[in-house]
Amino acid sequence: MAVFTEVPEDEAGALVRKLQLGELVLLRGIQGGIENTNYFLTVDNGDNKHDYVLTLKHELNAQAIAALSGESSKIQADVSKLIDDMNASIARADEFIKQMPK
Repeated sequence: MAVFTEVPEDEAGALVRKLQLGELVLLRGIQGGIENTNYFLTVDNGDNKHDYVLTLKHELNAQAIAALSGESSKIQADVSKLIDDMNASIARADEFIKQMPK
């Protein structure tokens, strides 16, 4: 991991907001690598701070990009299913609470 490509803090902040992760608190380059550019990001979503690693791939071919695109769609479908399951669980819990004696 190393820093071969400089990422301005305002651009990293815009990416964090676009991904709806919160607000960028800290952007720090990771030194010592040989192939990709990597940064530590600390993000505040209003409730908690979370740490992420931003990796810029420098040698992606068309096949790798297509694979990442397909993976993104699968992840989005998985997240949507998890949200649906969570909402169903919340609805069941609400029904249970309504039936409890007061």
